[in-house]
This record gives sequence, structure tokens and C-alpha cells, in this order.
Amino acid sequence: MLAAHWKNEEAPLFNGLNSLACSSGKIFSFEHNRLVSLAASDDCEWVSVGVLATRNLYGGEYVVKCGEAFAHGSVGIIVLESLASGEPIWSFASSETNPFDQIEIKGSRVLVLSTSGAVLRFRPPLKDVAFLRPGIAFNLDDVTVGSLGR
Repeated sequence: MLAAHWKNEEAPLFNGLNSLACSSGKIFSFEHNRLVSLAASDDCEWVSVGVLATRNLYGGEYVVKCGEAFAHGSVGIIVLESLASGEPIWSFASSETNPFDQIEIKGSRVLVLSTSGAVLRFRPPLKDVAFLRPGIAFNLDDVTVGSLGR
């Protein structure tokens, strides 16, 4: 379902949570900076996305895109795509971040930064995930929050 909606540049927002949806259908939320599996939910709003930044990753295997939900200016969106197929591997939506507008590479990690100072950090496709929000002190090198395989 994620792939079909992403063709129309739509991403899922689950009940205003900081949520991550995988192409496999699995849904996760961040609780205490850890990814926690959520039960399948009908409480999903598909929001139209405005992409503000795009970056090819690691020799052409992935591309990360980030931006905002058009109808909700406070909602930041990140999507990791397969560069070969153009289909999404996962999408992240946060109602706390404002738009994500910058993508940085630091060693093997990708940092996607929002206009409010929030950061989603990961190693592709989805390892060592950390969601860092303004006002919460973290050392990016010390945070290991979770790891999900394909």
C-alpha cells in the first residue's frame, strides 16, 4: 500500500504519532527514542508531500527524500526509496518537527534535519535509528536506538 500511495507523493500519518511505515506493512512508533512495533491501524491519514531535498546514497542503491505534508505545515516527512525501482522502502512522519529540509552524510550514517532542529539518523536501509528532538540532549555517536532488517 505504501508504494501505491507514494506514486502520488502521499505518505502515511498515524494518529499524529512519530511513526515509521515499512513497505512490508509493518508500522513503528518512537517511544522513549526506541522504535516500537504498532498493531496494524486504520487510523491512518495519507498526506500529500512536498519534497524539499533529495540525496542519492551509497553508490546508487538508495535515495532519501524529505519534506513536509502540504496540509499540515508542522508535519515533517522522510522517505527512503530503492533507486533501482523508485519504490519506497519506508517512510517516516512526525507531527513535532516541522519540515525536514536537509540531508547530511556522516560516515555510514544519514542525518535528515528539520527546520525545528529535529534529526532522524539511520544507516540504510534501516539500522541504528535515532530520532532526536530539540531540547533533549544526545550525543549522536552514543545513540543506538534500534535496527530493522529489510
